[in-house]
Amino acid sequence: MDLAGGEHGGRPDLGGKNLSVSQRRMTQPRRYSLLESVTNVSVGYLVAFCGQLAIFPLVGIEVHLHQNLTISAFFTALSLVRSYVLRRVFNGIRPVDIAWDR
Repeated sequence: MDLAGGEHGGRPDLGGKNLSVSQRRMTQPRRYSLLESVTNVSVGYLVAFCGQLAIFPLVGIEVHLHQNLTISAFFTALSLVRSYVLRRVFNGIRPVDIAWDR
């Protein structure tokens, strides 16, 4: 199975078939999209929380631990919504002809 294209003019060969652009377009199952999003948001929460612990004192912002957790959760929720909306927008874009896809 040749997925790199190579000798087939840039088109992957799946079982001896040259597939069109629309046939080759891979989609991610919703279950994996959810797993990716949850992982991304979890890592983002930890980064935001740790970043605030380091940066807030440097700029003179004093917050208690529970306040920091709340602020991190708020920005993480905003990030989740932003990520979901952008993913749906990009999933809705159907490029008719992409030069590098030939």
